[in-house]
This record gives sequence, C-alpha cells and structure tokens, in this order.
Amino acid sequence: MEKNIILKFIKSQKASLIIFFIAFFIRVVFALIKNSPLSGDELFYETTALNIMSGYGYSIGGHLTARIPPGYSIFLSFVYYIFGHHFIAIRIVQAIIDALMCVVIYRIARKLFNEKVGILAGILCAVHYFFLKAVQLIRPDTLQMFFIVISVLYWIRWKGKFFKKDAILLGLFSSIAVMLKANIVIMPFIFILTEFFNIIKNKKAKISIFFKSAIIIILVFSLPIIPWAVRNYKVYHAFVPLATDSGTALYSSYNPPEGKKFGIIPDDVVMRDAKKIKSEVERSRYLTSKTKEYVLNNKKKVMSLLLYKTLFFWSILDWETLGDGKGVYNFSSAFILSLSILGLIILRKRIKHFVAIVIPIVYMFLLALIFQGLPRFRMPIEPFLIIFAAFSISYLLHKFSKKIVTFLLLVWFFINFTIFLYTPYVYKTCRIIMKNLQIW
Repeated sequence: MEKNIILKFIKSQKASLIIFFIAFFIRVVFALIKNSPLSGDELFYETTALNIMSGYGYSIGGHLTARIPPGYSIFLSFVYYIFGHHFIAIRIVQAIIDALMCVVIYRIARKLFNEKVGILAGILCAVHYFFLKAVQLIRPDTLQMFFIVISVLYWIRWKGKFFKKDAILLGLFSSIAVMLKANIVIMPFIFILTEFFNIIKNKKAKISIFFKSAIIIILVFSLPIIPWAVRNYKVYHAFVPLATDSGTALYSSYNPPEGKKFGIIPDDVVMRDAKKIKSEVERSRYLTSKTKEYVLNNKKKVMSLLLYKTLFFWSILDWETLGDGKGVYNFSSAFILSLSILGLIILRKRIKHFVAIVIPIVYMFLLALIFQGLPRFRMPIEPFLIIFAAFSISYLLHKFSKKIVTFLLLVWFFINFTIFLYTPYVYKTCRIIMKNLQIW
C-alpha cells in the first residue's frame, strides 16, 4: 500500500523531482569547489551568527546591532548548531533551497503558461550560472530569492479565491524574505493593492472576503517583525522596524566613489563624521538627512546617476557574485535577458495576465533607482525573467523550424560563453566604449 502511494507520488511529481535533482546535483558540485576566504558582508554574517551561538545576541564588536535584519545570521547559527561550524554545510543547505526554487519556478511558469514552458523555465533555472555561483557565497541572496519566488507562487494561488491557507503562507514567506533583506518590505502590500484594484474593476469577489484575507496576510507578515521592532526599541529607544543601514545605503547610492562606483561606501567628510556617531539610529538619521540635502541641491547630478544605476542594475558584467572584485561577463544572464526581452515584446498585449511576475521585476528595478543598482540586486528577479525566456524558446520552437531555432539558440549561447572565456578583453573594450560615450 505504502509502495503504491510512493509510486503514485513520484509519477505525479515526475517533472518537479527531475528538475530538483538536476538543480541539486549541479549545485552540490559548486558548493564543494568553493574554498576562498570570506570577504565583505560575508564577514558580518559570519561574526553575528557566531555571536548568536555564543549567547551574545545579534551583535558586532561587542554591541547589539540592527544594521540589517537578523534572518540570515539566525539561519547560519542554526545550520552551525546542527552540522558544526562548516561553510560546506551552509553551501549544501543553500543548494537544496535553490534547487527547490527551480521547482517553484517550474510551477509558476506551468500555471501562467503551460507544462512545456514550466519545464523549460525549471531547467534554465537549474543550470543558470548566476544562481550556481551565488550558492557558494555566505550571503542571503539565494535564500531571499527562494522566499520571494514562493511568495509570488502563493500570491498567484491567493488571488481571486482568497483562501486562508494561501493568505497565511503568502504572509509567512514574504515576512521571511524581509527578515533576510529589508528591501522587499513594500512588495506584499503591492500584492494586496493589486488584488484590491482587480476586485473593484472586475467585481468578481466579495470585498468582505478579500479584506478578511488581506488582514490575515498582514497579521502573519507582521509576526516576526513585531518582536524584532520591540527588541530594537529596547536597544535604541527608537522605532526601528527592520534595519539601521538605510542611511548608509541611501548616502552611498547618491555619493558613490568617483561618482559611479556603487556598492562601495564613500570615504568623504560626511561619512567620516557619521562614523563618529555611536548610535546606529542617529547615524542613519544623519546620513539620511545629508542625502536629502544633497538630492535637493544637486538635482542634475542625481538625474545623471539614474543612468549609472540603470546600467549597473542590468549589467552583464559582474564583479561581485562571479568576479570577486573583477568584472566577469555573465554569459548565462546575457543569454536569458535577451530571450526574456523577446518574450516581453511578444506578450506585450497580454502582459496584464502576467502581472504576478512583472511586478517583482518592476519593483526591484525601481528600488535600484532609489538606492543602488548592482547586478546581484537583480538576482531575485532573474527567475521571473527566466520564465519569459522559456516562453520565448517555446514560442520560437512552435512558430518556426525546430532544427533552425535550436541551432540559433545554441549559436547564441556559445557566442555568450565565448565572450565569457575572453572576459578581460571584453571588459577593456566596454570601458573604452563607455569612456568614448562619456558614460564612464
């Protein structure tokens, strides 16, 4: 009896299991070959995780902190507690979570399009080099991407029907994503507002059912955030719902070194003065105030920064996740982005049907314009871009000769891969072109 149940489950979940195991085995290989020392933000997460394990709380340098939400540090401390202090354990757990993300993308694509597009999207996620390299890093990017993607899945399930179970899971997964990185805190409310406008427009559901379900989402979403905010109030005697690094992030995004190097904290007079302020809250307020002052007094420069933020956000040269400080051509993203743009063009007249995966893309891009545009900040939306890329491939295979389309896709992939192999020359060429255009 049990054997029959297992066989039925395997048969019904065949595509999901195949995608998961392909994704997992590739990621395990990448998890095992990473040996370089921690750097940058990785050191912060590592230190705070060890402090949590040692009973010092979420702290750094002997002081409690709220610089960024504690979700990833708690995750690290939990994995260390179970498996010991081994980076390989972190990377393997991240490999499992990222493989599950590929399955979730398969299900979203299948729901929005069809089985064929779903399988293509899942496989593309499974082999996407950007995701494979991210698994190696001790950073929250991989985890947050999973929770953003699964939140979108439950938004799709929740919309129109407003079942309590879907509302609870949407609120829960969105909250976990925010506790990993605060940047998507507004996204769940955008989901709710989108459905509210749909109800007003279409009048297909009772407004009372929607509001009850929306309240459930907000309550569940708030559950982890409220105790964290209370803790911060006790520490700082100020309202800090999520993090105290917003001032630093804002100031750095409008005053990048050399006017264009995002992701690096400037070493100017304002930042040096800020470092003298002991309170994280007061430091953030000071930098936020200085940012507002700068924006109001330098409107032309601020507008020119939008171009740089756009270029950095959509850059196919990566110097963080792939490059360790050196620019590396992201051949996988270049391949995906071109196909996703084609998919968006083909679907332009029906784009409202795919709002669930368009909104996260638009949201993260607008956020990059306000804060900093870096390639790794694009990573949470690449699963959704992959869905559009998968649709493009399916569309081309259906409309034209399969042999010709397959050949052209392979040619396009190998062109990008060849550019990746000759990255140093490409990097120099891009810099020369951008300098001649007076962009760099």
